[in-house]
Amino acid sequence: MNRIHSLPSVYLKEILDFIDFMKAKYNKISDTELLMSIQGMSEGIAESRKENVEDCKTLEDIGWNNVY
Repeated sequence: MNRIHSLPSVYLKEILDFIDFMKAKYNKISDTELLMSIQGMSEGIAESRKENVEDCKTLEDIGWNNVY
């Protein structure tokens, strides 16, 4: 652990920022966990996989064409 004190200060900030980032990431719920926690979501996703892609609405159809 003492090795961190021997690092140049230029690198120390980057390392501490990365540690903060990893802590935040560790404490967040994953996308999969979030979707699985919503009642009926996994069933809805599984059901929608059976749909024909050509029959699906586009982002423009639902007004989301300005998202990107």
